[in-house]
Amino acid sequence: SLYADSGALSDAASLYEQTYEGFGDPVLAGEAAKIYLYQQDFAKLAVLLEKSHINEPLLLDLYVKEKQFNKASELALKVYEQEDNPLYLAQSAVYKYEGAANRNDPALIADVVEKLKKALEDINEPLFLNYLGYLMIDHDVNVSEGMGYVRRALEKEPESPFYIDSLAWGHYKLNECAEALRLIKQVESMIGIDEHEVKDHLKAIEA
Repeated sequence: SLYADSGALSDAASLYEQTYEGFGDPVLAGEAAKIYLYQQDFAKLAVLLEKSHINEPLLLDLYVKEKQFNKASELALKVYEQEDNPLYLAQSAVYKYEGAANRNDPALIADVVEKLKKALEDINEPLFLNYLGYLMIDHDVNVSEGMGYVRRALEKEPESPFYIDSLAWGHYKLNECAEALRLIKQVESMIGIDEHEVKDHLKAIEA
């Protein structure tokens, strides 16, 4: 407390952490975590959270912030198994795909699709609906079914250019290029073509 009151926050955090390690009191780990978070010392915060397990959602956010997607996927799955919250299952699936060395691996795609479908039985989040739909479209898993998920996302957020782009890509995959062009031009009018993926889609559809 004296360290903290005098502004020596690093010393206070270090002492809180040492005392936590000696006595195992999660309150002490929490005090150290507050200081690391305030100082934006995310490396020390991650190490503390990994050993104390006092705030798994915060640790998950840190993994994502640092693009440690494999760790994020494993942790999200662990939290899902503990809490039975389908949101974490969906996150685990997305992070597994984002962290994969080979995103075209059929086994990987099948696993991600299966987990997202299971999660979306209980949640109706447009972000994950579009993610699943686009994944199925882009990898030719089931284009028509994938477009169904994208349409569900658009029911929630009809003005999202990224969801419209996914739908355009589905029409392209089905050789319905006139409708695909209409939709991708709509996306272009909304956000331009600075987005790499939108630019590639527009070029393919126009061709």
